[in-house]
Amino acid sequence: CIKCHPKDKLVASTKNVKPTNPHTSPHYNADLDCVNCHVGHEPSENYCAQCHNFDFKVP
Repeated sequence: CIKCHPKDKLVASTKNVKPTNPHTSPHYNADLDCVNCHVGHEPSENYCAQCHNFDFKVP
């Protein structure tokens, strides 16, 4: 993923997402594997929702 979507640009592009930036966290910084949320040919998943109540819309 990060070959075409550099992490630093991704983190910057979602910096204003509320309640928190989904591409950086105190748990993983910017190093969470993309496929934890974004799955190629299956529905995407809000990985953070396993423990948190963040209503992220995951494309």
